[in-house]
Order: sequence, then structure tokens, then C-alpha cells
Amino acid sequence: MLRSLQSPAQKCRIWRLPALPYSTIAVQENRIRTKFALKKRFKDVIESNPSTGATAPPTVYQLLKTCGTDLVYENPSARISIANEMWKTLKQKGMTNDVGLYNTLLQTYLLNDHSFVPSDFLKEMKSNNVSPNQGTLSLILQAYCHQGNVAGATGMLERIKSLDLPINEHVYASLVTGHARSGDMGGALQVMEMMKGNGLEPGVVTYTALLLAYAEKGDIEAIEKVLSEMRTKRVFAPITLQVKIMDTLSLFNHGKHVLKMLSMIHNKQWIVSDLRNLVFQFAARGEVATALDLLQYLTSERISINVEREVSLGVILLRSMLEQGGEVEGALERLKHLEALEPREQLLQSL
Repeated sequence: MLRSLQSPAQKCRIWRLPALPYSTIAVQENRIRTKFALKKRFKDVIESNPSTGATAPPTVYQLLKTCGTDLVYENPSARISIANEMWKTLKQKGMTNDVGLYNTLLQTYLLNDHSFVPSDFLKEMKSNNVSPNQGTLSLILQAYCHQGNVAGATGMLERIKSLDLPINEHVYASLVTGHARSGDMGGALQVMEMMKGNGLEPGVVTYTALLLAYAEKGDIEAIEKVLSEMRTKRVFAPITLQVKIMDTLSLFNHGKHVLKMLSMIHNKQWIVSDLRNLVFQFAARGEVATALDLLQYLTSERISINVEREVSLGVILLRSMLEQGGEVEGALERLKHLEALEPREQLLQSL
């Protein structure tokens, strides 16, 4: 049963989530979802490999990668903090001697839009006698682009060319992001033309970069136009791309467009779990209004057949608001419809 919890600070009703089975929250779809499960697993792996200076076991790579976006209940800064704690432990154990591990940390930084100095990252690798590979240089290029540092990205691009490494679609996609984040959308579009001029047609990776650039600016009309162009050119993207667009819209304070983006998606039942995760991510980042909009849509449209799960989502969202000191009176008013969902008696207990 859900137990009522009265907050002296808020003077309003909120429900406490019941204890759910470990498998439904900590681990979903064979992915670790909570920081507690991740830290416990990491500690177990490290303790089972006591020797210092040894190569990190394969499991460590996946655990570090989990800090990318799998920890849906944590905001990006919290995920980076956990990743850095893990990295500190690995350094103390002398296990940071592999380029693949550095690349995994870089990917984690990029997925969380973490701000760091790319040149310092390369210096640390050099100090540990680890040479960057093609993947490292590509990720460093992405880092410069994520920061809108076109000059830094150009310098890294020249380094890649000097090593006769291939300039693939991922590199062009990064440059699209770099120009867009520097405020030069015209330059971003020129990158796509340059790509075609070099005999490489833009694919789903490049179009994804362009779509997310428009999402950051809240240009929903441009997003619709690009999606239409992709269909015309038969560039097929996974349905989860639109989920990523919604996530980006909300992250950059354009949450009002999220439901419109959702309305463009057919067969929404295929992405119910992704939409639930979006509710968690929005709430964790403090984007409560958008989280409420999405949760209300999930329940009112009856997209999901698991009503109990959606009610639990509402409870978690309200608790998150309370912990962040937010005003939950309005949220309770908006979520009244949760009480009308079946099975009401099994789910809610009023004061």
C-alpha cells in the first residue's frame, strides 16, 4: 500500500512509494538503474580483483558506461560525480592504463554534457603513458563541438587528417553540433553540404545532430521539416530518436513542445518504457512542469496498460518535487486523475 506522508513544510498530501521488488527498479532490461545498485556492483568487482596495476576487468567498462544515461533517477551532475568516484578508485588501483577505459569515460562525459578541458584530458592520458586512438580523437573532437568551440574542433580535425585517419559521418555530425552550439546554424547546414561534396551522403547520425541542434533552439517547425526530408530521402531513424528530441527540448527549456513532438509518433506503445524514463529524467533535472505534462498524457491517453506503474511514477515525481522544495499543491491538483484509475483501492490511501 502507498502510505500518506504529511510534510510540515508543504502542508499538503503526498504519497510515499511502496517498496518495489529490486528487479523492477534497480535493474531494468538488464541495465542497472540506481546508483545504489551500481556502487554495490562496482565495489564487488573491485574487491574481486585485489591486485594493483592490473588491467580493469571487462565489467568495469560497462559499469562506467552506465553513468552515461542508464541512471535515469539521477541528474547529469550526479551521474558524473559517480563516474568520477569510480575513476578515482580505478586510478588508486592502477587500472587506468587502457585507452578503451579513457574512451568510455569520455563517452560518459559527452552523454551528460559535462564541461571539461579536452586538452587536459589528453595530457592526463599522456602522463599515464596511454596513447589516444582514432576513437579518442573523435571523442575529443565531439567534446570541443559540444562546447561550441569551433576553433578547438578545427584543430583536432586537422590532427585527425594529419594521421590519415578517415573522416567519417560521426566527424561531420560533430561539426554540425559545434557550429550550431556556437550560434552558427548556417555553418551547421554548410557542413552537410560539404559532406555531400566529399561524396558522403548525410545519414541518420548527421540528421540526428541537426535535429538535436534545432531541438536545443526550440525550433519545432525546423524539426518537422527535417523529419519530412529524412522520410523523402528514405533515411530511416529509430523511434527512440524522437524520444531523444523530446529530452533535448525539455533540457533546453522548450518543454512546451514535448507533447507536440509526441503527437508525431505512431505506435507509442513501442516506447512506453522510454517515456517513463523521460518522466524520471525531467523530474531529476527539475523540469517538473514537463514531467507532469508527460505523465498526465501517459495516463489520460491510456497508452500504457500498466496503470499501477504510471501511478507509481506520479508518486515518485511528487516525492522528487518535495525533496527539491517545490510547490506540490498544483501538481496534486493536476494528478487527481490518478486516483480515478483502477485499481484505486490497491494503489492509494487518503489521509
